[in-house]
Amino acid sequence: ALIDERLGQGMSLREAVLATVRELEGAYAIAVVSRDEPDRVVGARRGAPLLVGLGIGENFLGSDAQALIQVTNKMLHLDENDVVEITRDSVQVFALDGTPVARPVHESELSSDAVERGEYRHYMQKEIFEQPRAIADTLEARLGAHGV
Repeated sequence: ALIDERLGQGMSLREAVLATVRELEGAYAIAVVSRDEPDRVVGARRGAPLLVGLGIGENFLGSDAQALIQVTNKMLHLDENDVVEITRDSVQVFALDGTPVARPVHESELSSDAVERGEYRHYMQKEIFEQPRAIADTLEARLGAHGV
């Protein structure tokens, strides 16, 4: 709702995400798309990992190298509080104040064969189906018999 409100005020997708994440608290890694800018994705991170996979005529966002290795071995690791704007042909990283920043490109030594997908077609599909178990495991460690 916050990003949508700002888009309605005439901000670009990047401007809306930057303005919104400045107000957020806690940990997040987000990817935001808009029907008004369908060829653009803006990502942001704080306290959670977010990487950019660099391809030829295509770029990707992912939570870790294993999620991206099937499509590229060239990756850009975002720093804490980075905001990134990607299109098919460009990647721009910004600090919270909107200043462009440079992040080094790394080549992953993982191979797509080394990524354990189990019965799933894609690593992302595996992560999606593992979410309920991951959430339950996280909550179980914090909840007692009588709640929090």
